Formats: sequence, structure tokens, C-alpha cells
Amino acid sequence: QIIGTDVEFVFTGTTWTGATDSVWTDASNWSNGVPTASADVIIPSGLSNQPVIGSNTGAVGNNLTVDAASTLTIEAGGSLIVDGTSTGNITYNVAIPDGSWHQVSSPLSGETYGGATTWIADNLIKSGASDPNNRGIATYQNGTPDVSTGPWVYYNTTGGVETPFASGTGYSMIATGATTYSFVGTYPTLPNSATITQGADNNNWNLVGNAAPAYIDVAAYITANSGNLSSGAFQALYVYTLADGYTGLNSGYIHPGQAFFVNSNVASGPVSTSSAMLSHQTGVTFYKGGNPSIDLIISEGSTSRKTSLEYLDNGTLGLDPGKDIGKFNGVNIPLNIYTNLLENNENIAFQKQALPITGIENMIVPVGVKASSNKEIIFSSTSLNLPSGIKVTLEDRVKNVFTNLDDSDYKITLSEPIDGVGRFYLHTSSKSALSVDDNIALSSVSIYKTNASNLRIAGLQQGNTNVKLYNILGKQVLNSSFEANGVKDVALPQLATGVYIVQLQTASGSLSKKIIME
Repeated sequence: QIIGTDVEFVFTGTTWTGATDSVWTDASNWSNGVPTASADVIIPSGLSNQPVIGSNTGAVGNNLTVDAASTLTIEAGGSLIVDGTSTGNITYNVAIPDGSWHQVSSPLSGETYGGATTWIADNLIKSGASDPNNRGIATYQNGTPDVSTGPWVYYNTTGGVETPFASGTGYSMIATGATTYSFVGTYPTLPNSATITQGADNNNWNLVGNAAPAYIDVAAYITANSGNLSSGAFQALYVYTLADGYTGLNSGYIHPGQAFFVNSNVASGPVSTSSAMLSHQTGVTFYKGGNPSIDLIISEGSTSRKTSLEYLDNGTLGLDPGKDIGKFNGVNIPLNIYTNLLENNENIAFQKQALPITGIENMIVPVGVKASSNKEIIFSSTSLNLPSGIKVTLEDRVKNVFTNLDDSDYKITLSEPIDGVGRFYLHTSSKSALSVDDNIALSSVSIYKTNASNLRIAGLQQGNTNVKLYNILGKQVLNSSFEANGVKDVALPQLATGVYIVQLQTASGSLSKKIIME
């Protein structure tokens, strides 16, 4: 610094020298120390050691200039936040551990694939089995699904053109094995916007992604984009992992290069990534809190899926927006498990459900299952910080079997496929030998309409059952009796819009619930 008579001039710029090695955080590699957020950073050409931002490093700078003949590399897990302007190319490496599908977004602007570029070959992108011209790079579209590829649109080399990775857009990719996806481009202009839409058949899912080479704060992203993201059950970002499938997050951080699904609340509108939601993190994987919780797991061979319950002081039996996370349903998932709400159930499948810790002793949670026939499925659970003495028990109402999952798994081979709720229920109780009070069991029965002409009653115990339906004036419009066994669909007559009362009579007692015809 130079101090004059009346003014102090402070030079905050620093230039890469590479005097020692390629490590960004080594002060001896810089003319004026490791860059701070207020420093103008220059990476000149002609140096033997080029800078590398390591996997556990959070680098910052004000204005960044990378000479055209130089390279600046960010290893997987590292991050860079530029507060001012940035010129010149950067390389960000995304580590891919295996030859499975991963959902990826470019953390830089300007990288392209296809056409005359070698990006597909350099990054070991796999060719299609049925159509070798297809490559393992696919976008997601929520319009009418293709007969053969469903919602996915694969890049095809026939007439293929050079295509830029759209900033903020997610891609599903598969390589021939473990590799590194290297993205070369400029630091993105922020805020970045990607358009999300509502599609055909109520498919409002959109695959977007982290547009920056730094970590997105999930809660900040949801808050900033709350006007265009679905509220209620789907107020989350959904990331895919091979082990757990699609997991909804409403807290934590999104890794650079990570794509994720969101559910759109608007016909068409933007979601954006801004500098305000970026940060540096290390070791970002999954996040578990210390609240009492249960993970209920279903396994078939080497495949497993889970659903979670979290018990909170301010949780409710109904919908808790931002805490209850609906299950991702944008693609067909052959094996699945989820729960339904205990109150005001509208047959939404929840990946995670918040419940009150008060009254946990008498809660019966409806568990939905999707599984094939003639294959053994196994139910297991893990729990954290439950009240002393509380046991986790799975009820199979078809076989009338209760299994304490703290002591053993429940194994069963289904005689026919299952897809829905009504057979399995999760109990939290201090009783060692569970016998369910008839009134409590009846209260767990779900009654809802699947469409304007069908009423579904799920969770019925075996026996004679009668259902009646009354309009708001007390006029009976339906009377049906049947032998119950788990789930029953009852055909509805043509009904006017309005509120109706369902009266259910079983050997265990009676139950009344309200439905609304719209």
C-alpha cells in the first residue's frame, strides 16, 4: 500500500505466479497472497504451474481474468464464487463413481456436446443398446411420453448437431464406467434462470440444475423461487441416487454439477440461481437431523427404497408444507414405498412425513407399497431418538400379522402385484405384544375419491362392510354393502358439485368422513 498526505491507496489485486506448485491456497503461488472476496484475480499465460482449486477448497474473488492460453481447474467438490465479472475459460470436473445413470448440470456456461465436438467420446458417454445412435445424454420433457423412451429425449448422432449444455438445465447421463465429466466454459452470469412448465396428464416435474461452480443452499433456493414451485407436499428439490432413488430435500446443499427435479406451480415460469444462495461446503452428501425419526425400508433383491417419518414438536397429523415431502412420481419406479397423511388424506404419496411427537403412542401410519408378484420383499426399519420404550411395528392387514421391526424384518412373497395403500400400516407403541383397539384401527381407514366416479376405502379389516353417502341436505345418494379385505373401490353415481358425507359401518364400529366433489 502507498500512503499519501491525505489519502490511502490499497491494492487488493493478486496475480497467479505458480512459483511453488498448482495449489490455489498456497500463498507463495500469488503475487499478493491468496485471493479474498474483494481481490481482483489474474491468471496469466506462460506459466508451468497452472492453478487448481482442490476438492475441499472454497475459492473467492472479485473480478476474475483467466488468460486465453491459461487454465483454471476446479476439482470435484471444490467451489468458486466470483462477486464481480469473470472472463476466460474455467474447467470444472464432476466425479462419476460408476457406469450408472446420474443427473448432472453444467456448472459453467458455454460447454457443448454432439456434432463435431469430442465431448461425448472424451467423457466416455455410453451408446444405446437398442439404438446405438442414441447416446447417454437425455433431457426430461413432461409432455406426452414417447412410446419407447417415456419422458426422456436422448441425444442421437443421426443428424446430430453441436448442442450447448443449457445453463440451469438438468441432464440424465450415463458413462461406460467410472469417469470424470469435465465441463469447460466461463463463470455463469447470475442470477441464472431456467423455465419450468406444467405438462400433460398432471406431470408438473422439471429437471433443472445447479448453474454455478459453488453450492446452492436448498432452503434459500426454495424461498427465492417459492412463487413458481409447488407448495404443500412438493416443496422440495429432488435428487437421484442409485441407493435411494429420488430423495426430496428441503434443507442442506446442492453440489456443483448436480441436477434435480422440481414440481411446477405455474403453466410456465422461471426458477433462478442467484449469488445470494451460493456458499462453500465440504463433504456434502445427505443430511440427517437429531429429531426423533423412523426410516421404513423395502427391499427386493439388491434394490431398496425408503420412506421417512420425523416427529416434531410443531408437527401435525395433516399436511405440513415445507416439512412433508411428496414422493417423486415423474418416472415409473417398479419398487416403491411411501406413507399417507393421518388426517385430510388426499392419497398423496409422501417420501417424508412430519408428525407430532405428542400422541406417538397411538399413531397408525398408512404405508403405500408398489411391488411385483412372486418376488420376496423385505420390510426393515431404522430409528433415531424415539421416546423410551416406543417400538416400531408393521401390520399386514391381509394376513393379520404384526412384526416388531426393532427385532426382525418382515418378509413376504406377494401372490399378486400391489400398488397402493390399505394393506400395510406402521404402529409406534410401547406394547410388546400389539393388539390394536378397534376404534384406533378404524380411525386409520382412508376414504377418498380417486376420480369423479370412484370412491376408494383403504385399510379395511376383513368382514362385512356397508357404506352410505349423503349430500349436504341429508339425502342418501349411495348405499352399498360388500365383504371387505384391505382396499375396496366403490362406484359413485353422477354427483353434483358439493360436500358429501361418507358413513362407514363395519363389525368394528362406524366412521364418518367428508369428501368434496369438484
